[in-house]
Amino acid sequence: MKRLIYLFFLFFSSFSFSKESMHERAPFEIISNTYESKITKGRCIIEGTIYDAETNQILTEVTILSGTKKYKNDDAGKFKFSQKVSVKYLNFSKDFYTDSYVEDYAFKSKHRIKVDIYLQNQQSERQFNVKKPVVYCYSDKDLDFFKFELKPIGDLIFHYPKLFVGLEMINSIGQTKPTYTWNMSLKNNKLFENDTIELPYLFWESRQTGITFDKTSTNEFKGSLVWKKNLVDFLDSTLTEIGFNSKEKTDFITFWGPQMWEYNYYFIQFLQDDECQKFANYEIEPKPQKVNRIYMLFHGSDKYPYDFKCQKQVLKPLTRKGFYLVDWGGIDLTESEQIIIQD
Repeated sequence: MKRLIYLFFLFFSSFSFSKESMHERAPFEIISNTYESKITKGRCIIEGTIYDAETNQILTEVTILSGTKKYKNDDAGKFKFSQKVSVKYLNFSKDFYTDSYVEDYAFKSKHRIKVDIYLQNQQSERQFNVKKPVVYCYSDKDLDFFKFELKPIGDLIFHYPKLFVGLEMINSIGQTKPTYTWNMSLKNNKLFENDTIELPYLFWESRQTGITFDKTSTNEFKGSLVWKKNLVDFLDSTLTEIGFNSKEKTDFITFWGPQMWEYNYYFIQFLQDDECQKFANYEIEPKPQKVNRIYMLFHGSDKYPYDFKCQKQVLKPLTRKGFYLVDWGGIDLTESEQIIIQD
């Protein structure tokens, strides 16, 4: 695990760092440092909360090393412990995050130190392509017009058909951001651009940082470990089970199958519906009865990981009623630093 050592020489009873961007943010911020007569002489109390330096989300399951003593923060991200002031070494560590160290900190006797800790996700700078999200549009009634606004989380790198690019004001000082819109129609359950050009689906791709596999509350990965020779059968049965039609299923397998033939084993995790908002949001007028979304994350390995454990997913069936969409895409995380399959 990568390590960064931060040396802090503090000559005042308290010192604070401003909350800055993730690239400039210090590994911790002292909230308060106060004298309390009830604390045992020669000791101090340290308490606080641990956050992701980029997202400000609370982190749990963080190991804290105070000298030779080990602690864990709780489910609310908080920690509290007492230590001798002679201890001048604190370490905060969590899987897939860069360790933060505090050395030579001048802890004072009979003081309570409240501190916010920030850990840097090792994934935050690595970019991944969100590949081939395609959106099939269906309706049991003709729609002369519907507006589809695409809001990618990362950087948009390709799209088809051509998007209308506009500008949206985001604050009172005149800053703007781009908007991406398709104006489409549906006739006889077929998708049209400008009422004349028939399309099988809407297509976009983006590139973004910070993509990782989801875990369960017991810290297991959600998904399935699949041998390459069983890959097509696995995808076919999974997509059939959730309700893909023959075209959607064929499009999915013929796109991803050839890209998943390099390694002998694949860990595969599916994200559905709201879980896919980490890649893009859609605003559609009129509002569909349902936007079915399913994205596949995968990691390849040539050797079978005997000690790897994962929890099989239970996926929801698609809802096909009225005006609805089916959206699928995927991300190859084989090169991710969130190594889950050890060769």
